[in-house]
This record gives sequence, C-alpha cells and structure tokens, in this order.
Amino acid sequence: MRHSKIRAVMSMATEAMELALGIMLTVAVVICAIQLIPQLWGLHTSMDHMEDFRGCLEAVFTLVIGVEALKMIYKHSPGSAIEVLLYAIARELIVKETTPLENLIGIISIAILFAVRKYLFVPAFGAHLPESLRNMLKSKNLSPDVAEMLEGTASDEGD
Repeated sequence: MRHSKIRAVMSMATEAMELALGIMLTVAVVICAIQLIPQLWGLHTSMDHMEDFRGCLEAVFTLVIGVEALKMIYKHSPGSAIEVLLYAIARELIVKETTPLENLIGIISIAILFAVRKYLFVPAFGAHLPESLRNMLKSKNLSPDVAEMLEGTASDEGD
C-alpha cells in the first residue's frame, strides 16, 4: 500500500516536471522565433547574403528541432523521438560544412532511422493485443504500470 502511494506521488512529480519543462521549451522557442524576425528582415540589406542566409537556416532548423522535441515531450511515442533524430541529422547535413565521409555517415543514419520507422516501429506498445492474450496477461501478477497499460488498451479499442 505504501509503495503505491510513493509511486503515485513520484508519477505526479514527474508529470509536473515534464509539464514545466515543456512550458519552458515552448517559451524558449517562441522567444527565439521572435528574435529571428529582424535577422530575416535584414537579409535584403546584407552584403554577405549567403552567410546570413546560412545563419537564418541554422536558426530555423534549430527551432524546428525544438518544436519536435516539444512534441516528443507531450506525445511519449517512439515516432516522435525518431522525428527529432531525423531533423537533427538533417540539420547537420544541410547547414554544417561537412566532409564527404560525414555526409555518408549522416545519410546512412537517416536511412537506418527510416528503416527502423518502417520495419521495427511499434506505434503503441500493446495497443493491438488480442482480447484473449490481454485477459491472460491480466490474470498474472503484473506491475501496476503494465496493468494500467492493458486497461488503457481495452478502453482505446472501445472508442
């Protein structure tokens, strides 16, 4: 009984920290996006257009990665983590001046992430368990988080 109360408090605390971090990240992305507006506006008066454009491109990609990280925080899915990694690798390939070997490694990394996404990706663990298997698992002595997940999949299928 005592352990379940501790778990409940820890769960609430981690959810509160996650919410606070998500809010801070949102504020940071908005502030940085607003600060980017004058930089974009100044592109037409700049003498070094390409270098300024590269700086803007890097800033925009960084903001996109921030937005994807925010999605990862609130979605809790393997797919959102894969998307953050894809954008981070793509940013390095596009914005940074890299060697051919670094380009090859980045391209292979992206290909691996796409393969993982296509062939090894499980959208929601346990979401498509047959009713008979779910009932068998429920009869076992499961940890509270696994039991809660199984309960959640039963309510998801009724929707």
